[in-house]
Amino acid sequence: MVYRAPQWNSAAGVWVRGVLERRPVRLATVALANKMARIAWALMTRKEVYHPKGRVAAAGGGLAAARCGAVPRTTPPSP
Repeated sequence: MVYRAPQWNSAAGVWVRGVLERRPVRLATVALANKMARIAWALMTRKEVYHPKGRVAAAGGGLAAARCGAVPRTTPPSP
């Protein structure tokens, strides 16, 4: 997944590219796995559904897009 980061048009891609600029590939891989595990853990313990919020922010680039990440929704979507 880290090798495909230049092709990602999302906040995760922006975040991984930023890590790759500062760290070796192996460290970036571990950092991405850690980030994904923390997201999965938060979703499971809070019993929430994952809603990515990165595409719009990633289009603008910059620090805001890098910090966007995955923020779980606190309330379920209404039908």
